[in-house]
Amino acid sequence: MRRRPDLAHPSRAAVRPLGPPSPRQPGQQGDALDAFLTSGGETRFQLQDPGPPLFDPRSEGVQLITSLYVPAGRVGFVKEIRVAPFMPTELTDPWTTTGTTGASWRNLLGDGTEAPGGTNGVWTTPFGWESYFNPPDFAPEWRWFLRVLRGDIDKNRKVPFTLADPATWYLAENVAVPASVYPAGIPGTQATGYWRPQRMQMIQGDKLNTHVLVGPDSTLCLWARWSQGIYQPNASTQTSEGIVTAPYGAALYPLLPSFGQLHGYIQAADRVASTENAEYGWGG
Repeated sequence: MRRRPDLAHPSRAAVRPLGPPSPRQPGQQGDALDAFLTSGGETRFQLQDPGPPLFDPRSEGVQLITSLYVPAGRVGFVKEIRVAPFMPTELTDPWTTTGTTGASWRNLLGDGTEAPGGTNGVWTTPFGWESYFNPPDFAPEWRWFLRVLRGDIDKNRKVPFTLADPATWYLAENVAVPASVYPAGIPGTQATGYWRPQRMQMIQGDKLNTHVLVGPDSTLCLWARWSQGIYQPNASTQTSEGIVTAPYGAALYPLLPSFGQLHGYIQAADRVASTENAEYGWGG
């Protein structure tokens, strides 16, 4: 009579081969969920002004922050979103106590370049940048978008991004580019549901819990777009004659590029479980 292997004894147990599992077709995936986490962003504007070619996204810009490709035969569900613009150091930390009258601020780079502060270097007040403008200028605008592109976005990128080649500016990930790169607007179709352009940011300490379905052979893209003018910071000082307000530092753009993160899972598209998740899976 044949005896079954004694699994309690290592020398007699069936040994599984080491290394990654063999590739499986969607129908062989079962109900397994494969988590994904993708993030991106840029802390400083890249400039080439004057050109050619001219590259200055500060006043009117678009940024593909991060993206996720869902392969054919699979379906994706986005469960959490974080996205927000960075804030220049001068606005993050307007002044430090120096023991003398006046104001000073920390410039991380030492060359006057706008950069986010090391702590609290993001806009935390909901659309707080809209308060930073000098009338009669218009208030800055910033929006984030979810868009879906057919196919794998990486296959549309022939060469890496470079300032010297405008052909590499389209669909460049992380990099803030001039809005003129997208004359027809943000590419792609609206994500499932009712995803209008969003005015309010979701900072890294928070998250937007959601349930966004991404179909097979599609790339989900997280975008930001902004429009702004130069702002002159001002400081108020208490004197013997009252409160005196005066400009400090150089004029700057109140919005820097943005960062973002998408978190969720992918599973086989032809399973009952994926259909149930699409219908009832808001919390799971």
